[in-house]
Amino acid sequence: MIKQADVVEKKLNLDINFHLLEANSFKEFHKHREDVYWDFYKLGKDLQNKKDKLWEDREKKETHVKWHLHQEDISSFDKLVQNEYESKAKMLPKESQIAWDKNNQYKHLQRQSVEEIRR
Repeated sequence: MIKQADVVEKKLNLDINFHLLEANSFKEFHKHREDVYWDFYKLGKDLQNKKDKLWEDREKKETHVKWHLHQEDISSFDKLVQNEYESKAKMLPKESQIAWDKNNQYKHLQRQSVEEIRR
């Protein structure tokens, strides 16, 4: 009877230690995922505020350069200024790409998280 208790205790210790280690790595992964989310959120919020300010100052010629438009968008600038949604989509392309990449990174981590939970 004592030998069986020792075997059960060893098995439980191994199982508990394994699950504790796995739980810690799971917590670290989710912390990383949340950090990426908040980075994306902050980037997106700051970028939107910048675009809003640039849109408000669209009448000033000196702010047009700050839009950092691609060459093909500069040629159709007069038409672009007529549409707020399209203008904001085209302005600050490098910063928009960085925010887009951070969003994709978060989505990837989110999919991994779901897969890990299912496992």
